[in-house]
Amino acid sequence: MNNTIQLSELRPQWDALMNEDLTGLPKEALIASIKSLASELMARTKDNEQRPSNLVNHACQEFELLGTKDPWFVDGCVKVIQTFADMGHSGGSASVAIPVINELLQHKNLSPLTDNPDEWIHHDEDMWGEPGGIWQNRRNSEAFSNDGGKTYHFHSESSGDKDCQPVHYSNQYIKGV
Repeated sequence: MNNTIQLSELRPQWDALMNEDLTGLPKEALIASIKSLASELMARTKDNEQRPSNLVNHACQEFELLGTKDPWFVDGCVKVIQTFADMGHSGGSASVAIPVINELLQHKNLSPLTDNPDEWIHHDEDMWGEPGGIWQNRRNSEAFSNDGGKTYHFHSESSGDKDCQPVHYSNQYIKGV
């Protein structure tokens, strides 16, 4: 259920007001009509703010069944879910948005990594603890490279081994393109 208020829902009333012959209409009557529309919108907005979405109700029920009692965690998750619900996604657009949001929340890249030097940060020997140091990707902090980003591996694929062989090849960065 979409609880987002669309101004277009009030369009018929607004159009009816604007299509009337307003000549000779007392200023007070016009102001009263506009205030009435504004009041209706405010009431619907206030009502909407007090009612959590079905998605939030579902999340709260699931947290309760799970036995999650930490208010900081639950409230934070519920706020994110309410924000998502407020976007008014249909089933189709939600099925596209959810995987994208999931990737971004995990600090993953949405497009292929490149060998652009601005995309990589070098950690020297003192920090890395190995000769030559290592390069880490700024867009996906799990990506590490020994050659400035031309090849890389993901930390999750390396079993924590600092000597992991590169398994991915970066897209070539062409400056100005």
